[in-house]
Amino acid sequence: MSKLSFILTKEETGRPDKFNEKILCIRDGTELPREMAYSNF
Repeated sequence: MSKLSFILTKEETGRPDKFNEKILCIRDGTELPREMAYSNF
């Protein structure tokens, strides 16, 4: 569910940047580089 929410948000915003990074951080509770975050999807 969390992964799906992140993917949908990324597509809706059309901007894979800080907004999505923040969502990922909230979901994981950790801060990862954007490149590493995307590799999980």
